Amino acid sequence: MTYKPPCEICKLNIVGKIFSFNDKPYHGDCFTKWFVCDICKKSLARGKYIFSPKGQKFHFACFKCNDCKKIINSQYGFFELEHGVLCPRCNKKREEENSEMCKTCNKPIRGESVQALGSVFHPDCFVCKKCNKSMEGGFVEEGGFPYHPQCYESQFGEKCGGCGKEINTDSVSALGKIWHEECFKCVECNKIIEGSFFESKGMPLCEVCAKK
Repeated sequence: MTYKPPCEICKLNIVGKIFSFNDKPYHGDCFTKWFVCDICKKSLARGKYIFSPKGQKFHFACFKCNDCKKIINSQYGFFELEHGVLCPRCNKKREEENSEMCKTCNKPIRGESVQALGSVFHPDCFVCKKCNKSMEGGFVEEGGFPYHPQCYESQFGEKCGGCGKEINTDSVSALGKIWHEECFKCVECNKIIEGSFFESKGMPLCEVCAKK
């Protein structure tokens, strides 16, 4: 007489066909009752099925992505949810939608990040807005982005009314502009003005030239 092991669920000897899962035997009735697809709620006794690492059970035909509803080929991987699964493409899409976005490149951040200026940056994206070089030491904020102090002065600092370059030394305030001391010259004779002066089309004119 052929020995038939007891059912893993009810512990009674199995009569008739043995259903097996993970090398464990089951009665047909027990298998049908306990092993049902988590999607369609029908028995797994017929056809092929998939058991997920977290214990979810699916018919092959029911093993579909929760989002795109396409059947998943498990050999390409899948991502398990509390109820159901996602294909790699839809899982990536969800991660991007739920990720913080880098202030500089506007792409999702995964892994390390830099939090500054009320925003989040990829480490490689936290660079000076003007020169695009990495930030080391202090920085100046403008428009939500970091600038090296010297780059900030170059772009936003006061410019000389004469040469147009930034001013970071002693200066002269005149005619509604700021001037390097050495740039505050007579528009006619090109000599540096140190005393009183006149205006000629928005530029300084020394007394001598004004009397000509």
